[in-house]
Amino acid sequence: MVGFGTLLNMVGIIAGGGLGLTIGNRISEAYRQMVMVACGICLIFIGAAGVLAEMLVFKDGRLVSTGAVTLLVCMSAGSFLGELINIEGRVLRLGTWLRAHSGNRDDARFINAFVSASLMVSIGSLAVMGPLSESIYGDSSLLITKTVIDFLTIMVITIPNGKGCLFAAIPMGIIQGLITLIGLWFKAAASAAILSNIVLTGSVMIFCVGLNLAFDKQIRVSNMFPAIGIGILYACIPW
Repeated sequence: MVGFGTLLNMVGIIAGGGLGLTIGNRISEAYRQMVMVACGICLIFIGAAGVLAEMLVFKDGRLVSTGAVTLLVCMSAGSFLGELINIEGRVLRLGTWLRAHSGNRDDARFINAFVSASLMVSIGSLAVMGPLSESIYGDSSLLITKTVIDFLTIMVITIPNGKGCLFAAIPMGIIQGLITLIGLWFKAAASAAILSNIVLTGSVMIFCVGLNLAFDKQIRVSNMFPAIGIGILYACIPW
């Protein structure tokens, strides 16, 4: 059923966050920090693997790199556009609104928790390819896999960051729902180049989320999100 995977994903995020809130006080701060670093490093490798899978190909019996120009154009143009329209600021305002209207006005961690968790579960190859695979091919396996990953990730980051992480289910559901609708719309027209560029740019962003999490960086990853749209347009240009 189209949409089932995203609904299951939302339930997994809420369940993982709820479990994290339940067991949080029983785990030391040192353990929490180490788990956060470990999750960040895992995301770095997941993102790097996605990028390398799209850029490295065998040609004439040897491994060659492709797509460097595509990646540079999509990420630079997309990041510029994201900064111009200030996606990060809009996400922060959404977090502020949710904090005020969900009984968490005094929770200083709420906004950062919401933004960080939203970025982790809403971007990357699985967040894009999962809904597309479900809508185009009727295959929910990628979204089921993503649900398991998100359950564990949100459980871990909720322990030090609080209940704001649970609300990441909202933007994730909206984004993946829109991607599902897009997949239904161009079901017969989605070329391999389009899908490749989506995975390529999304994987770079999940790599950056891992850097933020593991090394306490402040990369405005949400402002890179237009790179996915640029990648789709770039693939449609007859070079």
